[in-house]
Amino acid sequence: QQPVLQGPTGLAGPSRHLLSSCDTTPFPELKPTSLESKVAGVEWAGADDQHVFIVSSKHAVWRSKDGGSTFEDVTERFNASIKGEEKVSISQIMSHKASPNLMLFMNSGEYMW
Repeated sequence: QQPVLQGPTGLAGPSRHLLSSCDTTPFPELKPTSLESKVAGVEWAGADDQHVFIVSSKHAVWRSKDGGSTFEDVTERFNASIKGEEKVSISQIMSHKASPNLMLFMNSGEYMW
């Protein structure tokens, strides 16, 4: 059993209990990423928490394979898969909670992936 440190008791009762062995690893440096428009949605995918998908307000899809440190625009892959039959306009991205490697990309048109 790990020792517990308890903070002072205030008007709302005792403060939250803290483990004495809390991880003190500092957060990595934040690096901004510039997209072509505002972020409309974010979905983490995969069991490893390294794959992140972003859909932008202009319906582009961006993917990160490194936990969000870098992103690449993958919208053209959707366009290529339907050979220009309609304009790709991804509106929502969802991952399956029980099988996080399964993804659904909702298009505003006839197709979904």
